[in-house]
Amino acid sequence: MKVKRSANNPYHGFQDTLKDTIEEFDGKYKEIVKYCPSLFALLCKILNDKATDWNTKLMIDAALAYFVLPDDIIPDNEEAGYVDDLFIVCHVLKDIKDNVSSELIEANWEGKGNIIQLIDELYEKSNHIVKDQTSAILRRVGLQKY
Repeated sequence: MKVKRSANNPYHGFQDTLKDTIEEFDGKYKEIVKYCPSLFALLCKILNDKATDWNTKLMIDAALAYFVLPDDIIPDNEEAGYVDDLFIVCHVLKDIKDNVSSELIEANWEGKGNIIQLIDELYEKSNHIVKDQTSAILRRVGLQKY
């Protein structure tokens, strides 16, 4: 499949594909993975924000890369598919919130509701589901050292 990319967001085509895929997803954890497309978009916006430092950009690149890996830790066609993707996105966003700036997240959020609270809730839920696999997920893209 050829993915259309834009200058401002090279992940734009993937983002559309992800949104379509998640809308069709009917797994046990549909209620939390439905946030994947909007959180993916949030990471893309933060990545392109001029206020974002290089270390934050590297973490975001790692999380975005995990989404596009064909062989992530929990295959997307399994019951918990996309929960590992949600976990890594929330892990990075939580790190940005805790160590960089919650304002950077809030300024780039286009969704409804309190994004900081949503990140914390989704992080806890996804972390609980993937529990024993968190290290493997983070190691896959270099966010945890061996």
